[in-house]
Amino acid sequence: MKWWDAPNKQNPKLEVSVLKTLLSDKTKLVCCTHTSNILGTISDIKSIAEAVHAVPGALLCVDAVAYAPHRQVDMRHLDVDFYCFSWYKVYGPHIAMLYAKQSSQNSMQSLGHYFKGSASLEDKLGLAAANYELTASIPEVCEYLSQIPWDAISAHEEKLQGILIDYLNSRKDVKIWGEPVKDAAKRVPVISWTVDGRSSKDVVDAVEAKSDFGFRWGAFYSNRLVQEVMGLDPVDGVIRVSLVHYNTGKFVGHGDHLTLELTKPQRTRLRNSSKCWMRYSPTRLLNTYDTTLSKCVCKLRDIKMQERSDPEATHAFQTKLLEFCQTMYQCFAISPKMAVRVFMQSCI
Repeated sequence: MKWWDAPNKQNPKLEVSVLKTLLSDKTKLVCCTHTSNILGTISDIKSIAEAVHAVPGALLCVDAVAYAPHRQVDMRHLDVDFYCFSWYKVYGPHIAMLYAKQSSQNSMQSLGHYFKGSASLEDKLGLAAANYELTASIPEVCEYLSQIPWDAISAHEEKLQGILIDYLNSRKDVKIWGEPVKDAAKRVPVISWTVDGRSSKDVVDAVEAKSDFGFRWGAFYSNRLVQEVMGLDPVDGVIRVSLVHYNTGKFVGHGDHLTLELTKPQRTRLRNSSKCWMRYSPTRLLNTYDTTLSKCVCKLRDIKMQERSDPEATHAFQTKLLEFCQTMYQCFAISPKMAVRVFMQSCI
């Protein structure tokens, strides 16, 4: 087995020139991605297929799970032997799909042993019936996909990724992994980056604590690419945003504004920003809550409350306020100072 490496570690590509150095008359199968689920870079599958098929008997299998949601595919044009993706990536159920060229199926043997024949691809690879409910949804997904104007989708996605990529390129502390351009001929809007001095997890957690934007961090099952090629921590990995045709420019614009705000170095002193609380230990947080609570009780001294003359009730009131502040911070990233104000208003 040979691994197809890439000379450029920040913008790794599946170069045909590199592939040709790996091929020999012993080559039986070449496997690659149409688009990396980390980089978003589009591979030249047709040229790769030509190189592979120059070796007698060699076959090409392509993983298109990150490509299928963004472009229309033409098996005859690509001339691949096997092509696979999962329907959940194209708005359907969590079921995988495999295309196999008729002539290439001759090299396959049934997995059903004595219980199934080899007349069709289903006979060879289908061990049992798929989930009926999920399978029944696929014709509706196909109907939807048949109506998509794919050229318009590509143009729209190019505009979307341009907003984010232009912003990321403007920052000196951000490194884009993959093609640092919006060109739809070179990439799909699966965009990954890292921030100097910040873990990918911290950036994503900070944004999601303050917003409804959904994006992720990690290696996304591409551990060999992330660790061995890109040289990154295979656990923390990259920050990844995935966009599709139903996203809007407004959504992306707000997203990069949040990123701009939250990737700035955080202050070490408590001021008015709840961001500052992110780096404090639970003990320090609790101590700060207690200080805030004490000030709050003093401020509530003039409020006509029955609890103020009862020590036990006062303690219960402090406990209730502490729980309220903790909940407001954990759920909504609201600072204790602001949470106290809300609590006081509710008590008056």
